[in-house]
Amino acid sequence: MDGKPWGNNKNDSDKYTLRFCKVAGVDLRPLIHFWGIPTKDDEASDAAIAEMKVSPSEKIYDQLVTYKSLIPKDKKAFQEFAMKWWGKQPNPKGFTTERNHSARWDAYNEEAAAKAAQCVQDIIDRYFPNGRPEPVAEKEKAE
Repeated sequence: MDGKPWGNNKNDSDKYTLRFCKVAGVDLRPLIHFWGIPTKDDEASDAAIAEMKVSPSEKIYDQLVTYKSLIPKDKKAFQEFAMKWWGKQPNPKGFTTERNHSARWDAYNEEAAAKAAQCVQDIIDRYFPNGRPEPVAEKEKAE
């Protein structure tokens, strides 16, 4: 927007993520990480966030906790989820998400659920090592 070239997402995803954080005024990295774009250089990313003085977001923390709670616990729960999503058993010839759900239809189990939950927990632990942050309004009152 300011006339500077930004390349493509594969090369500049950290720059894009940090720009989003700066504009939003909160650390959006955990949410962007959850949706599939983790930072490539954690150390530089952490330093940039500290320099920008953007805060961790309790809303993003809460959203990640909610996402984790939505993970189906076993095959039966996964199949119920997929049926609600598609209105039928997912088709292996469907588009990406439907094919993914179809591939897991019989294979999903408690181990898969635990792995998915651990992935979300790892993101929470990475960006929120001290647990849920205080709401920004509460921080401002304390200062």
